[in-house]
Amino acid sequence: MDRREEKPPLSILRGQLKLGLKGEVKKETLPEEIFAFVKSFLFYCQRRVLGVSYFFWHTFASGFGLTAQLKLYVQGKLYRRKGQLAFPLAHASLLGISFSLLIFTSGLGEFLYQQTGNFSLGEGAAIIVDQPSVATEESKLLTTEVQTYIVQEGDTLYDIARRFHLTLDALAYTNSIGDPFNYQLQPRQKLTIPPVEGVIYRVKEGDTLELIAQRYQTELMDIVEFNYLFPPYKLTAGQELIVPYAQIPGVFLGSVSTPTGACGSLDLDWPTANQDVVGNYGCYISRYHGGYVCHLAIDLGADYETLYAVADGTVVAAGGPPPGPSPDGQCLSFGPSCNYGYGGYVFIDIGGGYQVRYAHISKPLVGVGKQVKAGQPVAVSGASGYAFGPHLHFELLCNGKRINPLPYLR
Repeated sequence: MDRREEKPPLSILRGQLKLGLKGEVKKETLPEEIFAFVKSFLFYCQRRVLGVSYFFWHTFASGFGLTAQLKLYVQGKLYRRKGQLAFPLAHASLLGISFSLLIFTSGLGEFLYQQTGNFSLGEGAAIIVDQPSVATEESKLLTTEVQTYIVQEGDTLYDIARRFHLTLDALAYTNSIGDPFNYQLQPRQKLTIPPVEGVIYRVKEGDTLELIAQRYQTELMDIVEFNYLFPPYKLTAGQELIVPYAQIPGVFLGSVSTPTGACGSLDLDWPTANQDVVGNYGCYISRYHGGYVCHLAIDLGADYETLYAVADGTVVAAGGPPPGPSPDGQCLSFGPSCNYGYGGYVFIDIGGGYQVRYAHISKPLVGVGKQVKAGQPVAVSGASGYAFGPHLHFELLCNGKRINPLPYLR
């Protein structure tokens, strides 16, 4: 009888399978374990770096939007304040720049000191130090402080005004001199010198910056900026203010007054046959004059040629070149003998508070009281007065204040 082979129980087979699998597992060596660890660590670092990079990129990208919103906010604030924040912003910017330069230069100085090390001049060596100039002509001219001048023997009001680059009217008005043309100065007399063409005004009860600017026909912000005023612009009685570029109430050339009016819309013809502007309206630093000067007119190229009325009006002043050694009337002076730099001149009131002035002419073609029409010849150009070469010095006045005539020419 065949004997059947007995099969082992299932539990024994499972145990043998587990033992077989365990026997087949290969144990890793130490270098392999280190390699696996390094690989996992690098993978971890890579993920962290990518995450941080994404965070910074997201922050940087969103910063553009925040910057644009901040710019619009600041722009709106500045616009609403109408320039009143100009000085605080300027001061804050200067402080920031100064602080940055201080940090940078201190670090640079320490670095240079460490590089150069100690040194000795040796016996008998000497250091020559230049004495810095504490006052220059230009610094005096550009000062913002009121000065006191003591009159010397032989001084005249005109000489003093020219020395400090002021108009005779401004100097006389500041020192309460009624008639500057016939006033006699006394040696050792003290004169108050404003720091800029304009007046020194003592505030009275009820005064506001708007009223002062309107009274002297100047810009309110010029007063604010020159006197370093900050909102809310409270004034106290007795306070002294510099009113730059103030229009002095009174006369010019001794007798010519300026008209008043609404100064409405205006269209002017060109006073010259061409439209060649050779000198612009504005203020600038002049090396020739040695300081800050204002050319409150435009110069037009005109080589001894006919000049024309720019509008209908009435001639209120006219005169030829002043007598002098120069045949063309050039005198290079702003005094009475040179018609205050105008040389030959024609002034025409054209209504509405406007007046036009032609200067440096060689010959007037109209007289005082003459009614003129637009386009009518009124003078011949020249190089008289304070002029270098023939041209037309053309001024436009609105209620006595010189304004830029160029936008009104058509």
